[in-house]
Amino acid sequence: MDRLTDIIDATEETADGVTEVSKVTEDQATSIEQVAAVVDELSETTASLASDSTMIYEASQYQHEVIDDIQAELTNAAELVDETDE
Repeated sequence: MDRLTDIIDATEETADGVTEVSKVTEDQATSIEQVAAVVDELSETTASLASDSTMIYEASQYQHEVIDDIQAELTNAAELVDETDE
């Protein structure tokens, strides 16, 4: 009878251990889901920043082109003024 009692006690302890492991596993799964959500948000933010950076770069390139055009026009105007003065 003592052997049967020992087996029952060991089985109950094992069941308690399995329940505890199950709780820890659920907590880990929740943590993993939270980390995955943060990673998704970071991915979206990174993609948005990359898009913004591209737009800023393209706008900067356009500004340089406009500045180059203005400088060319000013150079032409200065040459015309020089020719008129002569």
